[in-house]
Amino acid sequence: SLSTAIGYASASEKPNFILIGDLSFFYDMNALWMNNIGSNVRIFLLNNGGGEIFQTLPGFDMNSRTHQAVTGAHSTTAKGWALERGFTYLAANNQEELDEALPLFTHLEQSERPMLLEVFTDREEGVKYYKDYFHGLRKL
Repeated sequence: SLSTAIGYASASEKPNFILIGDLSFFYDMNALWMNNIGSNVRIFLLNNGGGEIFQTLPGFDMNSRTHQAVTGAHSTTAKGWALERGFTYLAANNQEELDEALPLFTHLEQSERPMLLEVFTDREEGVKYYKDYFHGLRKL
């Protein structure tokens, strides 16, 4: 998905915002090797340290063995990769830092380089939010 988004953005002059999870990003981060990534690219990376979204699958028994195999738990950040590829890197570990980073992230005229905003989220909270969201959809 990252490769597709980067390819699309390279043929576009419009702003291209990419919302992606950590595992998807790290699996496809070689897309950043393209030499012509424009300043119109903004990657919003949600990093919860693994594929915790899999815990939201109905009927899936997430025990300690399946958790280790399925979620790909990690403690990796995209900072080094983003800086090495010429991106402006921003990080947010809480709501205040996110509120501070978002105006710069969304204002395209302020940067001549592509930008990556890595938002670190809590695993358990994320699973709860996903489940609440999907349960809420069932009530519609």
